[in-house]
Amino acid sequence: MFGVVTDFGTSEHVGIDGKHDPRAFYNCWLNKHNMCEVGGLIISENPKTGNWLGHGFNYVTEDFYKKLAEANAYEILELGEHPAMGNTTDGLNIYCVLRKTSDKFMTYQKFKTLSFKTS
Repeated sequence: MFGVVTDFGTSEHVGIDGKHDPRAFYNCWLNKHNMCEVGGLIISENPKTGNWLGHGFNYVTEDFYKKLAEANAYEILELGEHPAMGNTTDGLNIYCVLRKTSDKFMTYQKFKTLSFKTS
């Protein structure tokens, strides 16, 4: 277990056999959750829905992080967006700093209802 688990542009690329599969995105989040100790931080940044088209499989919104936090009893310490690498045209990323407060993680069925877009 770790006090800080980070994901800066990795989980949008997870798939199964080189193809999009929402189970892979779920498993990525489940792994981040399981690797983080209770009281620790999960820091994540991924492309905002509608940006970096063709870059990966999974795109998120601020609403994704809000619902993820609610379902898993995370405390949101910071949430926002910024143009990654100065790309203000179509390069916005969403970032979130979450504090884990419980070992319980949502089911795959619930995770699929969160606000994320797939390629």
